[in-house]
Amino acid sequence: MAITKIHSIRRTLGYSVRYITNTDKTEGESYISCFGCSRETLASEFAMTRSLADKKSPILAQHLIQSFAKDEIEPSVAHQIGKELADRFTEGRHEYIIATHTDRGHIHNHIIFNHVDFIDHKCFHSDAKKLRLLRAINDEICEAYGLSVIRSPRSKGKTYYKWAMDKLGRSYSNRPGTKTGTGISIDKTSGTTVKKPAYIRIWKYDQSLGLIENTGNYLLFVQSEYTKQRLAIQDAKKVAATYNLLKERGIDSLDSLNEVLRESKANLKEARETVRQTENKIAEINDTLKYAERISKYRPIYSKYVKGGKTKAYYEAHRTELMLYESAKKTLEQKGMRGESIRLSVLKKEHSALEDKRLDASASLDSLRSDYNDLLTAKRNVEAIIHEGQYLESDKTRPQQIE
Repeated sequence: MAITKIHSIRRTLGYSVRYITNTDKTEGESYISCFGCSRETLASEFAMTRSLADKKSPILAQHLIQSFAKDEIEPSVAHQIGKELADRFTEGRHEYIIATHTDRGHIHNHIIFNHVDFIDHKCFHSDAKKLRLLRAINDEICEAYGLSVIRSPRSKGKTYYKWAMDKLGRSYSNRPGTKTGTGISIDKTSGTTVKKPAYIRIWKYDQSLGLIENTGNYLLFVQSEYTKQRLAIQDAKKVAATYNLLKERGIDSLDSLNEVLRESKANLKEARETVRQTENKIAEINDTLKYAERISKYRPIYSKYVKGGKTKAYYEAHRTELMLYESAKKTLEQKGMRGESIRLSVLKKEHSALEDKRLDASASLDSLRSDYNDLLTAKRNVEAIIHEGQYLESDKTRPQQIE
């Protein structure tokens, strides 16, 4: 199980990088990796990318922390998971540095990525949608590595409006006599019950197939005949929609439904892997493109520096450009490439082809995910109907419905 959180860095980028790369915390710097930058020139590369942004922002970088459960994972595996999370969350568009800390009771990753991406030079926007995406990617990666995942955590908070109304004693849900806010409870210890309560299941409408999904077999005690009739119609819609789906797929038993679900899940897993591999290739090309373009941009300055005898005065006047050029050249050499021999037009064409492939793979993944969710909903509906029938045949433990 891994928990993530993220916050902005506005002033202390250098301090934050020094903290996460501390030798004592990373087992002698064994678990430190970079993407799109090097440790030596990270601040300069981040600043260079930010300077190209159309919209200026006081935010320098984003700090993402990924914490694992105690004694659940090895440092090397945690580092690999952190890299996958960073690659997928930033889509290979932001420079980042990742460090895995092992000095605490639990292993955790620190990921610092540039606030501005080096492809389109757009700022990162942290909102509720991005946080949901972060959690979804984190859970998917952890599940692939066999780690535990928190399913549908229940929120313990409330909206500011409801909190304020509660403080003033004016909350609508707490008013006596309201139809929606005053469910009648049954005290099992004393055996106190409500005279002729209405026992009604609450179903959730699923827009994909018009299915009505049981959200937990909740009880709602109402006196309205209209409400009972409306919910009975919804139950009938659930049965009809589930029957139509199973008939279209040629499913005639719960065993065959489980088999189709297993096949659908396997196809979904394969599609996810295809998307992941394509995204990794795109990120790698983005990285190479960045360094190749940097070498092309600063090659004239470096050539003058070499022809002039590498004087100290010229180096001091063009320190940043020369450092970025040498860093880019060194990085490409580590990949087995020479910056002068890379053809940018070929790389950009390959990048475009991969982007098209990613879009097709993502569309296929969305379709398979929707199909799997529909089958899973149908299975829950079938099981709810079966269990309901068994419940009716059991002893008289169910509350009596209003006639």
